[in-house]
Order: sequence, then C-alpha cells, then structure tokens
Amino acid sequence: MVKKAVVLMLLVSVFVSGTACGKKIAATVNGEPIYMEEVDKQLEQLGQQHQSLEGQQGEEYKKQFQKQILDDLIEQKLVLQEAEKEKIKVSDKEIDDWIKQAKQQFPSEQEFESKLKELNLTIEELKKNRKEQLLRQKMIEKITKDIKVTDKEVEDYYKKNKEELKEPEKVKIKWIILSEEKKAKEVLKELEEGADFAEVAKRESIDTATKESGGVLGLRSKNELPPEVAEEAFKIELNKLSELIKMQQGYAIIMVEEKQPEKQKTFDEAKEEIKNKLLSEKQSKAYQDWIEKVKKKAKIDKKV
Repeated sequence: MVKKAVVLMLLVSVFVSGTACGKKIAATVNGEPIYMEEVDKQLEQLGQQHQSLEGQQGEEYKKQFQKQILDDLIEQKLVLQEAEKEKIKVSDKEIDDWIKQAKQQFPSEQEFESKLKELNLTIEELKKNRKEQLLRQKMIEKITKDIKVTDKEVEDYYKKNKEELKEPEKVKIKWIILSEEKKAKEVLKELEEGADFAEVAKRESIDTATKESGGVLGLRSKNELPPEVAEEAFKIELNKLSELIKMQQGYAIIMVEEKQPEKQKTFDEAKEEIKNKLLSEKQSKAYQDWIEKVKKKAKIDKKV
C-alpha cells in the first residue's frame, strides 16, 4: 500500500504539473500553451524548500530555476503529444483506482478533501493531472521496453568496479527519540538505573516507526542514519548506552548491539544491483536520445 507521505508528494506533483488557468503564456509547444502560472507554482514550491532562493543572489537562482522548470514542462508537453500520436491510453479505472488508494491514506474523506483544498486543487483537476502523469510514464515505458542488459555486461562491470561494490560498515542499532531535553534526561537516568530499553522505548519514544518494536532500527550504514547519530553509533562500545544526542527532531538515546565491518560483495550479491544500474543508465540514454529527436522536430516558442 502506498504510504501517506508518498501520496502527498504525488498530490503536490500532479498539482504543480497540471494545466493552469492563467492567461500569461510562458511557451507554446507545437501550438499548445504552457502558462506562466504553472512555472510560478513550481518555483514557489522550490522557494519553500531552499533558503538559497532568498535575497539578491536568490533572484539569480530563481531565474536559473525558472528556466529549468520551463524546459521540464516543455519536455513533459512533448511526451504527452507523442503519447497521443502513439494512441497510448489511460483508462478511467486506472485513475479511479489511484484516487481510491490515495483516499485510503487519510483518516477520512473530509481530510482528503481538505488536503485538496489546501493545494487549491479539485478532484477533477487531480484526475486530469494524474492521467497526464500516467500517459508520460507509459510513453517512456514504450520507448525503453526493449532495452536489455546481458549477463556478460554485468560480469564485466563487476570485474572492473569491485572497489565500489562493497557492503559498507554497519551497526545493529536501537534508539529512543524524545522531543524535550528534560524528559530525555529523565529517560536516560531510568535506563542507566537498569530499566529495560525495549519497554522504555515502547512507552516513551516519539518515533512511531520503531517504538512498537522496542526502538529497533536494525542494521544501518552511516548514510542511513542522521549524521549526529551516525557519529556516535560507530564509536560507541557494544551494548553501552549513549549520552543524549541532539537531533533536529529532538534527542536520541542509542545502543549498538552489533558491528559489521565493511566487506566486498560477491558477484551473486552484487549482480542484481549492477543489472539495475546498467539498465537504468541505458533507459535514461535511450530516453534522452529520443526526446532530443522529438525536440528537433517540434515547434517550440518560449515567451520568457
């Protein structure tokens, strides 16, 4: 089942990439308009995520991002036009099934509708924009469907790139996350006095993803942990409580139960990873080659 966070991202994605009702045209693609409102909405999303877009220097960044956003929208429009030429279809059932799945990630129909209202998006617009996403996806799948990776390509890659095909050092870790320093100190003291880590995690941790399992995160590499936690986790002694670790979302108390050193992956361990990497690279190149040919034949008129 699609997680709520993923659904929210998709809702935002279809919102900012949908058809705008503004009258100012940013570009035309084979006679079809792309409105400036579409560009501005995506730029606004970026502005909320990047502080670098503020101030005088931020204005220069905005111009660069605006150009990139418009180029992306032009490309999306071209893919849709080609999908129409190829008679690629998206059924009402595909759209309705996705809408149903999206609604299930909210506690109630009312909350789903509130999210749409927050995004200034109607259910009809959501369906239309989702349809366009699926059309583009199907068109790209058609372009790349015959691409294959041979066993020899996988074997050759493994022989030439063993150094990058290593399983990183990992720790088997559990944690308790608390929002307030005072409470975190009380919990740490309780643990130091012998309280069971798992029981305390279930009772006190604010991390809903791990609290029910007693705070167990499992094996994690440095890149899979918050930097502050990783720094402590890879130097702490086994089965020893850490001091309080200040994190962005509060305070962590960790315990490491096992350490696994870095190791070379065998061919069998690495072959699926290699195959997926090579396939992705081939598909990306095929798409780029295809879209460049489409652009050369298209009539594109940028207004900004």
